[in-house]
Amino acid sequence: MTIIYKIHALKDDRLGFPPAFNSNYLRNSNRLKHGTWQGKGKGKEKEIGLRKGGRRRKCREEKAKPLATQPTREMIPREARAKAHARIEAMSNSSEDTTLGHEDASIHSNNSADSTYPSSTSATSATINASEENSASEDVSQLAADAEFTITSTDGAKRTFRIIEVLYTGNGVVGRGPTVYRVECIDDGVLPAGSTPWLHRVLIAKFYFPSATRTAENVLVMKARDSANKSDEWALEHLPEIIDCVDLTSIHDDSVQKRLYELLGSKSYEQRILRVSFHEPLEPLMNLKSPLELAQVIYDIVQIHQWLCEVPKILHRDISIGNIMFKRVGDKVFGVLNDFDLAFCPEYSEQPSSKHRTGTTPFMAYDLLDNDWKRGHMYRHDLESIFYVLLIVCCHYEEFGRPLPSEERPYLDWFTESATTVSKSKFKFVASPPTGPLPIQPLFEDFRDWLEDSLSQFQAGFVSKPQRRKPQDQYDWATLGGNVTYKEMNKILCLFQGTPLVRRWQGAGVSDR
Repeated sequence: MTIIYKIHALKDDRLGFPPAFNSNYLRNSNRLKHGTWQGKGKGKEKEIGLRKGGRRRKCREEKAKPLATQPTREMIPREARAKAHARIEAMSNSSEDTTLGHEDASIHSNNSADSTYPSSTSATSATINASEENSASEDVSQLAADAEFTITSTDGAKRTFRIIEVLYTGNGVVGRGPTVYRVECIDDGVLPAGSTPWLHRVLIAKFYFPSATRTAENVLVMKARDSANKSDEWALEHLPEIIDCVDLTSIHDDSVQKRLYELLGSKSYEQRILRVSFHEPLEPLMNLKSPLELAQVIYDIVQIHQWLCEVPKILHRDISIGNIMFKRVGDKVFGVLNDFDLAFCPEYSEQPSSKHRTGTTPFMAYDLLDNDWKRGHMYRHDLESIFYVLLIVCCHYEEFGRPLPSEERPYLDWFTESATTVSKSKFKFVASPPTGPLPIQPLFEDFRDWLEDSLSQFQAGFVSKPQRRKPQDQYDWATLGGNVTYKEMNKILCLFQGTPLVRRWQGAGVSDR
């Protein structure tokens, strides 16, 4: 309500709010400070005080009446207007692509529509975010179960889907706000000639609000898959498959959002659209069966990440525990790098957006959490994120799908504290010598060499950074002076438990990048 009040006050006749704006609407706000308003009638000023906790407001005048006229821009004190503009701009600019908890956790699982869903899916999302705010609650799941919705697909078919399960719900006011369902197509409608039937097909449906100016996820995934089909078919096993992607709203609609954009301008407000995408199901990390399978999946992710950077020129930029998934083919597992919503490709844009930090806070590289960092998102930042994913799995879980109690998780603050606090914590972690052994759980003890060797590479890189007073032009910021590269990571990850892992790509770790 506070936000509506402030936006409304900026230009009352442009934003599509009701023509009558009653001060009683604000009784439950605990953020508004005392303000002076000009009422109609006797022309006397009324000062409205708002108490915390939603208690009734008090008026300085005993017989204060509700405002008969709508407040206008001129009625708002200049300081209040400035704060309103600043607040809106902060909401639009403050890490809209940065998720404070885990985003899209366990959003894909290839359980059939008729199966009993294992607890691992819910356990994964619940344990990643200590507060469990981002996982789909039981109430939400029960409310949406068996609900139906109809979408006109890009092939023109009007298909109806039944919701089997709510896998994830976003909780942010600003951002993509994804909601993810496991669905079954129950009606294909009238199929146009050449269309593929979806009837009884179980898919993952993701509803979300991406920036209208960002390259759509399906475009980037299609580019990657086209590149793989030409010369590197192995990569297809490690890329998601998006069946369809439909925009449900348009920035050209006569909407409140469009009017806000016209009022505030592109620097203060970013337009968004409602989009739904349909994906082939994948499995979350917590469905793995052994440390060896986890090792192969992590090694696969590093290989496909390098291939994406060097062949189709796509940088993922949002590595997290929920975006590293896998598929099982017989007795083999294949790591899949999922969720390209925040990925960047220079073919579609000269520069990635500089307005927003990109990533999932617990897994973001230290540089990207540092407000002083101005050099953008580099591929080594994604390698650092992969390291954090493995670290969290090894230190926060007793076994797959079974997390430690919250109070026993050593890096819990990365999930619960602000980005600034996490930045300071990670600086101490990656830039300082370790004060003791990493708190790895017994099941994952064989990953100790991987984690400690990787951490040593990051620490060596941070130590090698030039001082601010010294020339920095010749320093290789992309690899921290050659310390954090695909080549070095490949040396660490190619062996596990004394056995070579499967090398999917002959180019893995070959270049000096």
